[in-house]
Amino acid sequence: MSSADIEALERIYAKWAQGDFWSFESFDDDVRARWATEVPDLGSSTGIDGLAELLNEWLKAWEECRIEAEGFHEAGAQIVAFVRVHGKGVGSQAEVEMENAHVWTMRGGQALAIRAYTSRDRAMREVGLA
Repeated sequence: MSSADIEALERIYAKWAQGDFWSFESFDDDVRARWATEVPDLGSSTGIDGLAELLNEWLKAWEECRIEAEGFHEAGAQIVAFVRVHGKGVGSQAEVEMENAHVWTMRGGQALAIRAYTSRDRAMREVGLA
């Protein structure tokens, strides 16, 4: 994993930790995204516009949402980010905290793909680290 790739992820998560999901300068124009299969209303997307739509759909469930990176794990050409999601549900106002994972494919400081997992163990298994 290159320092440019880690720096790009740190910039992404610095924004996401503030609830700002709309800065795409570290994403490739053709970025591919896929959300966890446990989230049935969300699937996959291609491109910045597709990622923005996917994030918008996911964020509709939250009055407030932040995602903080807790650590990065190299897995060949991919990087697994352990993340903590903090949210407050729309309507219910229920506060939620989840330990999830994102698997990133990076090149030259640009995100080519992100896949979100609700299980850190599953993310690590799927990249061959568990």
